[in-house]
Order: sequence, then C-alpha cells, then structure tokens
Amino acid sequence: CARLGLAAIVGLPTLGEGGAVFNSHVYFDATGRELGRVHKRGLTDSEATFFARGGVRGWTAIGGVLATSVLCREMLDVEALLPELRASDDGRPRVIFWPSYVAESDAEQTALCQAYRAGAEVLARELDAWVWQSNWPESLNAPASRGFGAGVVIAPDDLVNFVPLEMAQKGVVATQYPMGPVEELVLLKLDFLGLSNLTIINNALRIIRRAYG
Repeated sequence: CARLGLAAIVGLPTLGEGGAVFNSHVYFDATGRELGRVHKRGLTDSEATFFARGGVRGWTAIGGVLATSVLCREMLDVEALLPELRASDDGRPRVIFWPSYVAESDAEQTALCQAYRAGAEVLARELDAWVWQSNWPESLNAPASRGFGAGVVIAPDDLVNFVPLEMAQKGVVATQYPMGPVEELVLLKLDFLGLSNLTIINNALRIIRRAYG
C-alpha cells in the first residue's frame, strides 16, 4: 500500500487471543497503516472446524467513505447484521464489501444466488450503502476459475437517482458525467474507446492484400 500509495482491503487469516484464528477482512490506508478488521461470524460447517467466529462489526473510515465487510455466505444473515450496522449518518458514503464466490451452476445454486442478491439489496436499501461484490476466484489464487464472472455493484436506490443516464450505442447504459464527480458518487466510470480509424486502416490493408497479393 505504502509503495503504491493505495488503500486496500485484504482477506487473510488473522490471530486473536488464545491462539484463535479468524477469517478476516483487514483494512489498510495508503500509508500501509492498519485501520480495522472484520472477522467472519457466519462460518460454514467446514470453516468452523478451523476458524473462530467473529463478533459484532462496525464501520471503518477509509478513502473518504465508511466501509464494512460481509464475508461470503453472511449475506444470508441480514436480520442479524442490520442492527449492528445501523450507524449514524455523518454525511460520508457507505460501502459494504462483499467478497464471495457466486456461481449459478445449477438450479440449487441459482436459488442460493437469488437469496444472496436479495440480502445484498436489503442491506443496500436499509443502510443507504453501496454493496460491492467481488468473486474471489477472479484473483490470483485461482486464475482458471471464472464462475459468476466479474463483480456486481448494488446501489441503495435506482441509479437514475444518483447520476443521469443515457442509452449509448449498442444498448449500453452510460453517463456523460466526468470521472471526478462520478467517483464522488461512489461509482466507477470506465471509458471504452472505439477508434474507428484503426478499423479503417485494417480494412484498407485487407483490401490491398486481396487486390495485390
């Protein structure tokens, strides 16, 4: 973090009192200083044979936002999470990081994914927070796994209530807002540049080869 000047949230095992091992999300600022931790409480049966259960979680101030984490299947525990995450509104945006592996491989998994998504939507709406889901196999530990694909961002309300939208070319929903204001709204703007002159050059080369060998 300090070398690149980036804040980061990293999933890793951490040690507690009495040798307890937690499945944790650890928050670091851009200087490399640890800001806080979230220990997973909603463990699976297999996880519970190794990890200790975490306790009550709160919010950590990082990168100008208030952030917390809901780890994987904990998104099914919304009723238990809501009371402890109802923090006073100090004007900063709230972000909930949701590292998980969500794969709709069969009917059972599809139903489970729908339950996950429903829980995330409830947290986003009730806590006025943005939920950022990311599939852990997309990282370096399992580059061949793809599952559900890239991450999902769930807004606390319809996007049109945060930023003006338009239907761009090829049916893509986009905004004309510049990058700075979009980031202040806790959104990520990606500019996909379509350079038609490269296509023209490629077509010209293909025609020349066809005509002159």
